[in-house]
Amino acid sequence: MLNREAVDLTIKNLEDDGKLLPEHAAVVTMVQGLASSVDEEPQNASLWREFRAALETLRRIGLEGQDDQDEISLIIAALRGSTAIRNGEEPKPVKSRPRGGKTGGAAG
Repeated sequence: MLNREAVDLTIKNLEDDGKLLPEHAAVVTMVQGLASSVDEEPQNASLWREFRAALETLRRIGLEGQDDQDEISLIIAALRGSTAIRNGEEPKPVKSRPRGGKTGGAAG
């Protein structure tokens, strides 16, 4: 399957689900054009980068309005660094040191 065919199928599914609105027309046109360009020049890394970014935009449109994410999406978000991952251990207390003055030693 060509990239353009895959994009057209994705767009059709988004339209069928009512996710694509008139204000998404520019994104749809951009993704379709980039898909065709990538199919014509698959060795062009710059086109692939732009195509991937455009696909991400299309993916976000598809996710708009979804309140709950599935577990895989949460894991991916954590791996990308959007979720803070912390060590579950309690931090150790900091020992204070006396500041200046006498330290308890004998005067000479």
